[in-house]
Amino acid sequence: MVWFSDLRDSTSISESMPRVRYLELLNAFFDCMAGAVMEQGAKY
Repeated sequence: MVWFSDLRDSTSISESMPRVRYLELLNAFFDCMAGAVMEQGAKY
């Protein structure tokens, strides 16, 4: 399985906040997206 996902304006977001906060945002985004995929029965 290949999964492509985009966080809109991620470059400008990354430039406007501290790195640690940006990584927290990316982790939250991944948790949300992966959770939705896993709920549909996708396996990785």
